Amino acid sequence: MNLQNKTAPAVVCRAAQNAKRELRELITRLRAEDETVQLESVCGSQKNIGGSQKNIGGSQKNIGGSQKNIGGSQKNIGGSQKNIGLGGSQKILSSIKNTLSASRPCNAYCQQEYLKPLMIVATFMLLQIICGTYLVIFYAVSLIARADEEREVTGNEAINPFLIAVLTAVVRFVFVCIASTLLFWVGRRPLAIVSGVATSIAALALGTFLYHNGASEEPSPHASWIIAGLLLCYVAANTLGFFVLPGVAVGELLPVKIRGAAGGYVFAVFNLALFGMTKVFPSFADSLGGHGVFWFFGLSTLLCTVFVYLFVPESKGRTLQEVEDYFKEKNIMWISRNREKSSVESNRI
Repeated sequence: MNLQNKTAPAVVCRAAQNAKRELRELITRLRAEDETVQLESVCGSQKNIGGSQKNIGGSQKNIGGSQKNIGGSQKNIGGSQKNIGLGGSQKILSSIKNTLSASRPCNAYCQQEYLKPLMIVATFMLLQIICGTYLVIFYAVSLIARADEEREVTGNEAINPFLIAVLTAVVRFVFVCIASTLLFWVGRRPLAIVSGVATSIAALALGTFLYHNGASEEPSPHASWIIAGLLLCYVAANTLGFFVLPGVAVGELLPVKIRGAAGGYVFAVFNLALFGMTKVFPSFADSLGGHGVFWFFGLSTLLCTVFVYLFVPESKGRTLQEVEDYFKEKNIMWISRNREKSSVESNRI
């Protein structure tokens, strides 16, 4: 019993020492494992850093390629600027000058391609007035009454001026419809020339008949019907061309850039001239007489026909751009135009 009691504490001490030793070894092993894990994580981070550096290196290579591309683009831009040079600068300056000149209406109207059509259209419309196109409409009753007074006829032999006025309006309406249809098939120049020649013949014939019938001792018994017939022929021939074509010329001959403003100016001048001519016509008719008025209309129509033949271009079958190109040529009269170029354009159409 005593021996057992002595050895028991020693065994307990050894067991405690062994437990402490094992605990120290376990702690040491755990620390070593922690350090290993930390080292592995550090190595992995270094690998990631290395991969990131590789990526950065690739990005730098891409940046270098982009810089090369930028350098090539700059070289191309420099070459383009060299190619532009003085020629490109001159083109830019010329376009600026054209823009500034187009923004100034006075400068535009002084240019050849704008001045020529403007003068042609304005002259055509002013000649239309002195041809009697509108004056016969306004003073048809007065002209017929004046013719009866000069012939010194009354009663049943006299012409009913109001009936003639109605007949002239009907004839004008019918021939306006005919002229509007013919514009699809016939050129403007042939229609105007035929109308001018026929109007001139009718006006001169009417003036001559009035003169000889008034001076004759034995007037013709059918004078009233002859006068009415010649007057209606004059109205029909005049309406067929000279009544409708000046308005058509405004839309077909004036260039697009000035058509709105120039058309307004032309019609304003036309209406002012028509107003003035309407006011002075009674005094003019008193001084010339009935026959003199129609002689004046006939000669004025001949003058207008010659003007159309020489200056007014043919616009049927041509585009607006082709008409504008014609006015850029150096010629003034239509008969002196470049016929080869016109024939090529007609064949192409």
